[in-house]
Amino acid sequence: MWSTTSNITLSPSSPFATGNGEEGVVALHSSHVLLASCSVSDNKGPGLDISGSATLKLEACRVDRNVGGVWVWQQARTQVGDVFGATSQTCA
Repeated sequence: MWSTTSNITLSPSSPFATGNGEEGVVALHSSHVLLASCSVSDNKGPGLDISGSATLKLEACRVDRNVGGVWVWQQARTQVGDVFGATSQTCA
């Protein structure tokens, strides 16, 4: 799981957040997250879990085969462009 309370970028140099026991990427508080040309998949929680006043920007990403896609809570904000995959799965 990628978890942050500051700023991160997930891009082609480190393109995957996959196969985690819980969420794929978690952004908390006032963090700013940019995900570009990456894959967030096969996580046993939501692919992306954004809360507090965090911001998330997705560009050319694949988000699929997670228990949930993108969860946005409280005052968090997202900007989405060219996101592929719309499938989620339920874990037993």
